[in-house]
Amino acid sequence: MEGCKRGIVVFLLLLSVGASLSQYLDADAYYNDGNLYLMIGLFDKALESYQKAIDVNPSHIRAYSNLGVTYYKIGEYEKAVSILKKAVEIEKDDLAIWYNLGLSQVELERYEEALVSFGEATLIDDYFAEGWNSLALTLNELDRYDEALNCVDKALMIDPYFAIAMLSRAIILAEMGRIEEAGKWYARSLTLNPKIKDLIEVKDLEEKLNNESK
Repeated sequence: MEGCKRGIVVFLLLLSVGASLSQYLDADAYYNDGNLYLMIGLFDKALESYQKAIDVNPSHIRAYSNLGVTYYKIGEYEKAVSILKKAVEIEKDDLAIWYNLGLSQVELERYEEALVSFGEATLIDDYFAEGWNSLALTLNELDRYDEALNCVDKALMIDPYFAIAMLSRAIILAEMGRIEEAGKWYARSLTLNPKIKDLIEVKDLEEKLNNESK
């Protein structure tokens, strides 16, 4: 009788493990579907798939992360922030989640909050050049120009050929009234990446540079 009971218990445990494994596999399947939809621009389908993955496995950190990224891509920044905050509660050491949270907060002009998020990203990886550059641009929005220059210089120390950071340095210098220096850094950025000229942020910079040359 004892052997029979033990066998039943083992059988039930195996069923439980099998059900859990199947559940996690289902979550991964939904997550992979979401990645495909995100890649081809079917954002509604991506949102639906990532949410299903989370419903099946509430601790699926990558599904949370990409759900937040998808909301960011469609301009739903409040939802992106909400989802990504939940993600960092699950995994506090994920650089990408903190970085994407910061980007979403910048879009909502929550610059102080964005500083915290970008700061966390650079704490996780001190050589994360994009994080230092984003810190610089956020500090620039808060008129903290010297700190902004320090951060963008850190980004350029990590990656001396980081054209976007060169553009950021030009933007910050222009805000400080150092137009000649700004022009030189802008020219350097264009040498490395001519497509920079098409960015929206460049219009204000070029206007400042042109006004100075008149």
